[in-house]
Amino acid sequence: IQEATHGTIPLWLNVASNARTLRRALNPLGYDCVFGAAAGGKPILEVGQLICTQVPYHSSEVYFLPENGIRSVLLTRVTASFGVVSLYNVHIGGAKDMPALMEYVERTRGDTAVIIAGDFNFEFEATSWKAKLENEGYIISDVGPTSLRRSRQIDRIIVRVPGADLKA
Repeated sequence: IQEATHGTIPLWLNVASNARTLRRALNPLGYDCVFGAAAGGKPILEVGQLICTQVPYHSSEVYFLPENGIRSVLLTRVTASFGVVSLYNVHIGGAKDMPALMEYVERTRGDTAVIIAGDFNFEFEATSWKAKLENEGYIISDVGPTSLRRSRQIDRIIVRVPGADLKA
């Protein structure tokens, strides 16, 4: 979940994505939620990313992209039946942040399966990133517009599983 709040603002401002509210609602259903603050650790209404999963997680960290310290990545590792999966919940500022994001993914993923999901704030087709990622074995979602306010797709899910042919 993008732009989740962490309870320091009145709930009526953002009930749908309040991390504490979602945790209370989802915990009885077997979900565990991990919150990662954005804004380089500076509390801007304690806004950040939230990952909720029914698969046990064993570690998480927040990485602040170096360009401006406001955009961040929440990395959470979960253990699925087939092994460890590195989940990267991203909210980046566009294609200019992709080199830092992918360097971080490559540095931290190890031999795990990778899911990178979130708000990329750019259209992959308008850049060389779609071809670059596909050449490296990533599968990129293509579902059409993902925002009610925009007619373009800026949110994506990118998947890579070592040793698997996902295109088959």
